[in-house]
Amino acid sequence: MSKEIHSSSKNLASILDLIVEAEGFLAAGDVDAAEEKYRLVLEEDKKNIAALRGRASVAQARGHKKRAARYSKKANTLEAENFCQEAEKASEDALYPRAIRYYEKALVAEPESLDAIWGIAECYASLDERKKAAKWYQRYLDLEPNEPEAMHMLLAMGEGDAPNRASDGYVATLFDRFAPDFDKQLTGELDYQVPKILAATIRNQFPTAKNSLDILDLGCGTGLGGVAFKKLAKRIDGVDLSGEMLKRARKRRIYKTLKKADIITYMERARRQYDVVLGADVFVYFGALEDPFNGFSKVLKPGGYVVFSLEARKGVGFKLTPSGRYAHGRRYVRDTAERAGLVEQAVNRETLRLEYGEPVHGDVWVFQVPFN
Repeated sequence: MSKEIHSSSKNLASILDLIVEAEGFLAAGDVDAAEEKYRLVLEEDKKNIAALRGRASVAQARGHKKRAARYSKKANTLEAENFCQEAEKASEDALYPRAIRYYEKALVAEPESLDAIWGIAECYASLDERKKAAKWYQRYLDLEPNEPEAMHMLLAMGEGDAPNRASDGYVATLFDRFAPDFDKQLTGELDYQVPKILAATIRNQFPTAKNSLDILDLGCGTGLGGVAFKKLAKRIDGVDLSGEMLKRARKRRIYKTLKKADIITYMERARRQYDVVLGADVFVYFGALEDPFNGFSKVLKPGGYVVFSLEARKGVGFKLTPSGRYAHGRRYVRDTAERAGLVEQAVNRETLRLEYGEPVHGDVWVFQVPFN
């Protein structure tokens, strides 16, 4: 046994002994002695739930109701956090019923735990139990009115008419939250391939290109697209709604400029034109594609190309799916592109990434702006 493990075990035993002694004193009515023991425990472990509840009992015995409530609240919050952590581990292993049980225990400790409520909603959504998921997203909204993620996911569960695109608030909030672990999650467990696929696709249009293309990365995120296109580019500019994502993209030192903006507004106001516009999984947050497709002609040079991914739909039109993303039928994409004056160059069915261990299939499209 290492010294560290031995020391840790010794400290744990000492803490347990102190708690047992404190409980004995409290049962005997010696609140002063009990409080001293609980205080010693909290000096060693500020998050010890048993000691915090003990201090609450001591305060209650002395008639200090507000102090007792503060200790109880802190203990309940910590207990809820512990249950939520266990739930998240179960959820990561796709053990959703087990995760829900842990989240429910968290709610017993803290009935308005937003993490637990959101977690249950996501678990039911993952189980495709949309009515139950909607109930929990609504409960979240009851506590956090107009919260954009919950509002969007409630619509994705089929409660209300789906909008033509995800709101800016939803996209920014979602990706600000995911930013710290985004690269690790996508390139690791999700086996995200879209930037590499887009780069390989555009090489077919520019077979001799090397450090020669002006590129605009729409919804650039942390810059995975910039990494994939770096060897093709003379200049890469990026735009995204998430400030947290842009912070990470900036650290890559690939982009000439990075702008926090809605991509439609950005294209409408852009003063520069590009050889290539790329959209790696950005248009899955748009249902109607008229606005982005009309914007391409403003930011592409005559003869320039746009390459992007969409999640595939067998039916016509587009649909908001339970994932919170949109899927598009090919006929809809072609008709919309034609109305915008874009010329189709290629479309390929690809595996974009994994989700819950299953492949997510999508279409990679290439369109060209006419020379005139």
